[in-house]
Formats: sequence, structure tokens, C-alpha cells
Amino acid sequence: MKTTIFIIILYIILLKSEAQNESKNWVLPNGNILNFKDSIKLSQVKKLSFLTNANATISDSNGNLLFYTDGTSIITKEHEIMKNGSKLWGHTSVVIVPYPKKENLFYVFTVSIIDSLQSVFKRFDTTEFTKVNSKEIQNEYLRFNEFSQINAKLCYHLVDMNKNKGKGEVISKNNILYQGKQGILADLAVIKHHNQKDFWLVSHTFPKNIFKTYLINENGLDGTPIISEVGKMIFKEAYSNNNLEYHSLKGSPDGKKIVLTNSAANNFQLFYFDNQKGNVLESNVYVVFSPKILIFLMTPEFSNNSKKLYVNIVNHQLKNTGKYKIVSTLYQYDLTSQNNEHILESKKYKYYDKGIYFGGDMQLASDGKIYIRKSGFTIEMNPKKCESYLSCIENPNENMENIIISENKIRFSNYQYPELPNITHLLPPFYDSIKIGESFQRQILFDTQKAEIKMWHTPILQDIILFLNQNKNTKITIIGHTDNEGNKENNKKLSFQRAKSVADYIISQKIDKNRIKIEGLGDTKPIVENNSEENKTKNRRVEFLIE
Repeated sequence: MKTTIFIIILYIILLKSEAQNESKNWVLPNGNILNFKDSIKLSQVKKLSFLTNANATISDSNGNLLFYTDGTSIITKEHEIMKNGSKLWGHTSVVIVPYPKKENLFYVFTVSIIDSLQSVFKRFDTTEFTKVNSKEIQNEYLRFNEFSQINAKLCYHLVDMNKNKGKGEVISKNNILYQGKQGILADLAVIKHHNQKDFWLVSHTFPKNIFKTYLINENGLDGTPIISEVGKMIFKEAYSNNNLEYHSLKGSPDGKKIVLTNSAANNFQLFYFDNQKGNVLESNVYVVFSPKILIFLMTPEFSNNSKKLYVNIVNHQLKNTGKYKIVSTLYQYDLTSQNNEHILESKKYKYYDKGIYFGGDMQLASDGKIYIRKSGFTIEMNPKKCESYLSCIENPNENMENIIISENKIRFSNYQYPELPNITHLLPPFYDSIKIGESFQRQILFDTQKAEIKMWHTPILQDIILFLNQNKNTKITIIGHTDNEGNKENNKKLSFQRAKSVADYIISQKIDKNRIKIEGLGDTKPIVENNSEENKTKNRRVEFLIE
């Protein structure tokens, strides 16, 4: 009988991270449309413009625009307000999620922070910023720090594209999923379920560090959230730098990581995500930038292979001339190691813009590139003289010293800020790329002289379990490895224990133990030289041989 063998090294995933056609169109609040279907094409809509900067766009499986929204209205591809699509509760964050197995239905989720916080925004509009004493602004912001006056709503709305002769109709709207005075301030994130059919909606609430995750499957939205109280939070200082921007939440394309930035408190946190069970897991990767840096905006994005995290920081100073000196700094963190110290030590940065132009939010596009919103004006200038661009990280999978940033790649003809849309990455399962005789890779690494699998290994191992469940005739050999620390005999025992730990977990998930073999090769098969701590980490691994 012919045997098909795949070698699976649980270290790095080689999946081609490419979003599907549903994200081929971006409709921006300034009336511009970007189409990524073949090459980047820019067009402009004059018929209708957004009321807010929050936005999301959805296309069909062929890349044809279906509809878009700013959170307050849902707009058709003809750029008309969809039937029953106005007066939605939402202006802070918005995402669109396809209804699994029902191609005509779509959920739209919106966040609205209403009442008192809106009045703060209106009072201290940026065009009036220099006319108000900064201490007065600080005190006003601090007054709202307790959230006693802030009422936040997370709502969902349902769109049926079969209605109204294919133009679509909002058949249900302003359904409150969560409401409370402890506001939902972070963006919403949508992550594909491990089964590659369903979705997770991830939200974050303050002042406690609580993630609420909602499942969307073929039965619809499960309104009972999975709650994860993880991470750290510095919030008392949240308004001390007179910041008008708050938090951004992003999921990685592979569905295994989440990053939360807090512009106001100068920090960000990285989390792991179990995309089978919906739990957010601690990573202990927590970065606080110097309080001396006046951060105006901090936005995150992952590379399309999920191995690099980018954090874009815009900080500014008001000079004696009344003009801003603005510096945009791009930070990169290497996520190939599961050691939080290695991730933090991998930090590299690049100043990519100085002067009156500054970078804003970042978004990974279906072409695998990261686009950065970029605008420029000085406070005393007429805002209509503002110039807007998109810069681009052409090769975000590369190390920082090799990345190419194309400045002002796309120039917009009008002055409004081109806030980038919230994108749901619809990726194939990691094992779709398996072919006979070829290898693919995943990431399971161990601490020195340890054999315990870590909690963030769970979603990675679930990929293997799913593969085994869908390929009932396959058998698996799990092979453990060590670095060169310790003696040969102990390393062989340790490597066997590592393989056994993984096997025990797989068996606990109802995989027949008779389909599993385990081996330990000690330090005899390193994949890199053991000449640094980083390389030793890579060698403390397990491999899979599937027959």
C-alpha cells in the first residue's frame, strides 16, 4: 500500500496569508474607493459621504462590492442608503461578518459611546485645541475617567441581500448585545473560527481588563459571551496627555493572536487567542512607552504571515510658531518565538515621517501589504488644505532592516482623513497547502529543561487535531527534540517527555491513542546551531510525521 508522508515541524507556519475576495474593496469616509481585485484602482464617490470615520466594507466571493457602512448608516453598492439602513446606533467602531452558510445574510456590529463623551469631543474639537488651556482640557478628561457618565452600546444589525431586488435591506437593527456604563472603547475584532466556517466577534471592556467573545455560526449569533479577564491595564493616566484617541484591537490573520493598544496610556499588550473555544490567553508581552512621549495615536497591525507585529506611533509637540512637529515611528516585533523576552528584545523601529505629515491607522490588505493612513496640516491652517495619502509597507513579512515603505503611494484629491476600514481576514485552514511529499510547519516550543505544553499551544494543536479528525486513516508519530544543554541521556528522556506531553493532549481530545506513536531524539537533530539562546529556543521543539 502506498504511504503518504507529511513532515510537520511545529515551529513556523508556511501558510500563504491571503485574504479572500470579500475584502477586495475599501470604501473610505472621504468618498474614495480602493479596489484590490487585480491591481490597485482608485475611484471617487461624490453622491454620498460618510457621517463618521468608523467604516467597514464587504464584497462578494468574486470581489464585487456589496455594501458598506459607517456605523450610523448602511449604504448599497449604488451608494444609496439601504432600505431601513439609517439611524443605526454606532459611530465608534463597526465590523461586517458573513452569516455562515447563508450567503445572503450579513451581521453588522457597531459600538456607540454616547451622551457625555460626545459632548467632550464637540467642546474640544481639534480646530479649537490651541484656544483652550491644556490644563483645563486635562481636568475635563479626568472628570470622565470614572466612566460615570459614559454609556456604551454594542449592537448588531442583520442585512439580507436578497431583499429589495438585490440591493439589500436591513431586516433587523439596533439589537443591543451589551450595554453598560463601563464603556467598550476598543475597536471590534473578527477572527475566523478554527473550523474555518464560523466566526468570533471579540470586544474589550474597561475599566477592568475583560474580553467578551461571541460566536457566530450557522445558527446565528450566540448572545452569551465567553469572558476572559486577562492582561494588565494602566488606565488612571489614560487622559493625562490630552489624548483624543483611545484603543485599537486587532486579530492576526492566522487567528492565533490579538493585540490591544492604548494610545492614551502609552502601552500595548499582545495576547494569544484560542480560536476553537474563544478564550483570550495571556502572553506577558506588555510594552509601556515613556510617559515623556506625547502619543497622539498608536495603531497596530500584523504581517500577513502573522509572524511580525507592527505598532505605529504618532507623537507630536506644539512649537512656539503654533505649528506641530510631528514624528511617526514604526515599531516591529518578531513573533516567531514564544518566549516573551525574545519578542520584546526583537523590537526594531524606523522613523518614516517627520514634519506636518503623520501616519495614522494601519490595515493589512488582500495584496499582503500594509497601508498606513497619512494626513498633514497645521492647527492654524484651514483644514480644507489638508493633504491625505496612503503610504505602504510593501513587504511586511521581512525583518525591519529589509522592509520597503512607499511614501505617499496613493494620493487622495480631497482633504478628509481617509480612515481605513475594519477588515475580516478570511483565510483557508493551515493544512490546505499540504501536498504529497511536502512539509508544512507549526510552532510549538518549550522552556529550557521543561516538557510542559503551554496554554497558547492549545489553538495550534487544535489544527493538528482537526486534520486528524478529517483524515481518519492517518497515523501520527510525534518526535521530541532538545537543545544541547545537559547530557545526552537526560536530553533523550526530556525529548521523549515533550513528545508524550503533546500526545497526551491530542489523546485527551478524543483521538485514538492507537493512531499515535512517540519518539525522543534528544539533541541529535537541531534545525539551527545551538550558538545563541534564540537558536536554542528554536531547537526545543516537537515534529510530526503523518502517515
